[in-house]
Order: sequence, then C-alpha cells, then structure tokens
Amino acid sequence: MIYFVFDELRDFCLARAVLRCCEDNDIPNYSQLFDFLRKLDADKLSPLEGVLKYAYYYIKNDSPNPNRFSLCEKLLTDYSVTVKCDPWINRNAVFSDFGIIMIIADSSSLEEFESKYLVNAMKTIRDFWRMLNLLFDNEIAKTGLNTGVFVSILLSYSTDSINTIIEKMLKENDYNDSDSKELVAFCMKVLRQSEISIEMKFILLIMSRVRSWSEPLEKCIEKFNVDNLKKADIIFRLPVSDNDSIDDMLDLVFGRYGGAQW
Repeated sequence: MIYFVFDELRDFCLARAVLRCCEDNDIPNYSQLFDFLRKLDADKLSPLEGVLKYAYYYIKNDSPNPNRFSLCEKLLTDYSVTVKCDPWINRNAVFSDFGIIMIIADSSSLEEFESKYLVNAMKTIRDFWRMLNLLFDNEIAKTGLNTGVFVSILLSYSTDSINTIIEKMLKENDYNDSDSKELVAFCMKVLRQSEISIEMKFILLIMSRVRSWSEPLEKCIEKFNVDNLKKADIIFRLPVSDNDSIDDMLDLVFGRYGGAQW
C-alpha cells in the first residue's frame, strides 16, 4: 500500500526542484536551498516542515557533496526549532524537537553528529517512549533504525540520569500507542517478538526489575555488559507462552542466571 497526501507531494516536489537547481548550477553549499528555507520560515509557510525533512534526507543519503554531513548539521542547527512540535495537537505522533524527526525519518543509519544531537534533544519522557515505540515498529517491520539506537541514547547519560529517565518512564502512562497502562503487559508483548534485539529485551527486563523489586538500577545496568552470546542464550530460554508471567522471566534472568552477583 502506498499512501500520501497532497501537501507531502507538494513538499517533496519543492525540495526536489531546489536541490536539483543547486546541483545543476554547481552550488556546493546549497545556498539556494538555505535561502528558500529562510523565506519559508520568514513568511511562516507550511511547506517548511516537509522541505526540511526531504532535503535533510537527500543531502545525508544521496548528495554527492563531500561535506554533506556538515550541511546536515547546519540544517539541524538552523531549523530544528523553527517547526513547532505541539504535543497537544497529536500527543502520540510528535517529538518535542523537530530535529529528531529530521534524523529518524526513513533513516537506515545514524551518524555520530546525529547521535549527539539526539542525546541533547530528547527532553521529555514522551520523547523517550515515542522513540522506543517507533524503533520497535521498525524492528518488527525490518526497516529503518532499530532499538539499538535507543540503547545507545540511554547509555550516553550518566547512571543517575539513566535512573531518573527510567523511573519517569515507569510512571508515564504512555507505554505504547494504545490505552494500556501496564508496563508488565507491554514488556510481555515485546519480549515475545522475535524481531526485537537482545539488548532491548534486557532493557525491558531491567525496567521491570527496577519497578517490581526496587532493585538499584546501578546493579541492573551492569547487565548491559553481558556478552552477546550469553544474552542470546538467556533470551532464547525465556518463556513465551501466554501462561508465563514477567516474574518467570525476571527470575530466569536476574535470579537463576544472575545468582549471588545481584
């Protein structure tokens, strides 16, 4: 199924036209693009959002310009705050910073400058849940960025900050895009997905451990250092039937396998 609306097609055509103009006239710094974006912003015109998104994707992935990453950084720096993301308009579909959308839209790789930007731009707990849900969907669909991005973002913070983020996530009622308010139900659903990465399953188990047994996160977070083979072996042995509970999984990972170490 292919789905699009008129304004998306319009924005794509505008972005394509100005990008081709820059390249046909050998303008390596894409000055015409930035002039066009400035005009859209100054006149408060609606194509700004779409042109930004499509231009960013093209320059990052398809532009022959050797300085394309620098140009992408400039787009993020100059325009990430010009598009206002109002969570009251669509509380489950937006991030607090438009730069996040620019980076993850249809992306299959994450550059170092983008990772740094995401760490600084994720400002609300809804940002973390929205990112997590989006990456889950990508893994299940086998497309785009995967949950390893979430692991990378989370581990970029200090232990105290990670603890705060997870504690706030556990209090947030927006575990997924449905009305479910139970983290346990959310964890069980994801743990049964074979497409989800081993690292992400460990994060969910750690979050459940912290919530269910008040285990200090400083101890639980050490599970990230378990080698992949052991992780894969543990996850492979997790119960997956509807009769199994999160307690079975917690006992298996943190009890039987963790032992006195925890």
